[in-house]
Amino acid sequence: MSKLCHQKRFLCILCVVCILLAFVGCAGKKTEIDPDANRIGSEVSVCEGVTFSVVVFMESTGSDYAKPDKGNIFDIVKIKINNDGDNAIVLNESDFSIRYLDQVLDPISGKLNFAPDKLPETVTIEPGTKYVSKLIWMVPKDSNLKLFVFKPSFGEGEIKYNLVQPEE
Repeated sequence: MSKLCHQKRFLCILCVVCILLAFVGCAGKKTEIDPDANRIGSEVSVCEGVTFSVVVFMESTGSDYAKPDKGNIFDIVKIKINNDGDNAIVLNESDFSIRYLDQVLDPISGKLNFAPDKLPETVTIEPGTKYVSKLIWMVPKDSNLKLFVFKPSFGEGEIKYNLVQPEE
């Protein structure tokens, strides 16, 4: 065979190997789900008279004036708290985190123009009140295991939600 034929055969084999490696790489990025965590939309009792839920999870590239750092995206979590108890409760941004791999990320503080309903640093929820707000994190684009964690200062333990639903 000619040298040109060998080069064409080599390039074809190289292309096939690259395609196979791409498929294997995509298959390896499975999301692990915490079996003890709640699903988005499920309501959880925090303490007597207080329920909590993650209503919506979405990813965003931001807006014209608020972009994530290169290689990152914004994770936005919309929460709802019903305080049907007898006492006011206080929420702090520091009560919430996202865990992925071996990292624990705190939400972004301050105002963001694309999320006017973002949770302030501290908010008091009076008895008989329903409160809905958003929390925002900047995370790497390729972070596929995301666990939302709420450790309320007014309750015990932590409440976890899988932000990526299991494949059914």
